[in-house]
Amino acid sequence: MDPRYAAYYGLISFIMWLIVKIPRYNGKSNIVKLKTEDEFEQFLAAFETKDKNKKKNYGEMNSSLIIFGASWCDNCTFTYPLWVEFSNKYGTKRLKFGEIDVQKNERLAKEHKVNLSGIAGQLPTLILFQDGEECLRFPPLMVTTGNYAKVNQYKKKELIKYFDLDKRYAATNGL
Repeated sequence: MDPRYAAYYGLISFIMWLIVKIPRYNGKSNIVKLKTEDEFEQFLAAFETKDKNKKKNYGEMNSSLIIFGASWCDNCTFTYPLWVEFSNKYGTKRLKFGEIDVQKNERLAKEHKVNLSGIAGQLPTLILFQDGEECLRFPPLMVTTGNYAKVNQYKKKELIKYFDLDKRYAATNGL
């Protein structure tokens, strides 16, 4: 075999990798695209309550699940249909879904301690806000090291259980 064929193949593969993008999901979605910090603040402000000390059940809380992702992140592109499925299935008036592009909102991502490095394995980062305050995030914080866990797979059943989406939906559906 002529080594030039391998070089041509490698060069063509590299060029294709640079040019061709993985197609983004374009179907029905209940995810609100938050393009600016002001839109993000307004999205959360709509859910803030004055009585934050009182313990409530899911039916009395306003929750928003925010997806911090980037267009250059393959994992974000591959998992986006899962987030759309969650938004379509579990979205209610008291459980909203939003999306932040960390590439366009770096300051906001850093403010919420989202690691922007592609090799960190933390994109997309999902943060659940209850009544305007952060209460859960995935990947979770490792208590022993103080760092966030690296995630290789986002599994549907585990995420539904982690964010308690079934119970949140049952408590807020029909309100």
